[in-house]
Amino acid sequence: MEDVNLLPKSSAERKRLSAVAGLLTKLATALSVLVLVLAASAIAATFILGNRRDEAFRQNAALIEQVKELEEEEQRLALTKNRLSMIKDLLAARLGEQAFALQRELLGALDGRGELTDLAVSEGSSNLGVAIPTSRLFRDFVSELENTSISAVALKSLIFDSGTGFKLNLNIF
Repeated sequence: MEDVNLLPKSSAERKRLSAVAGLLTKLATALSVLVLVLAASAIAATFILGNRRDEAFRQNAALIEQVKELEEEEQRLALTKNRLSMIKDLLAARLGEQAFALQRELLGALDGRGELTDLAVSEGSSNLGVAIPTSRLFRDFVSELENTSISAVALKSLIFDSGTGFKLNLNIF
């Protein structure tokens, strides 16, 4: 049998194979480094994004707590506003009652001396129109006003007509 030599015969082929093997080694090393860099980047990104997510959850929980506190404050303010509205209505009703009490006293002073011609009620005051036929009844009416608990009466107008008598426009407080 013949001897078979499987080894390359020339050194040129050996150099070429060594160059290819060196190139493959460098390529494998570069790919390994690239894989390690990508893996380290993925781990770092996971860590950083996990921290950001946790921080976002903490901020969300804090904001939810603030909203709950503000809702409670809003409810307290709504109740306070409602109470103030009720107090305002109650005070307006009391002022109206006081105005009507003053009007009753004024009409009591007018009793039989003249007649009421006009009446307007506003917050805190009342305007009344009164017709009195004679000066004697007018004097009696003014005297009777002094005996009432009315604290202030403003005479807005006084008209005398010889046919109808005195026409007064009064504002009581």
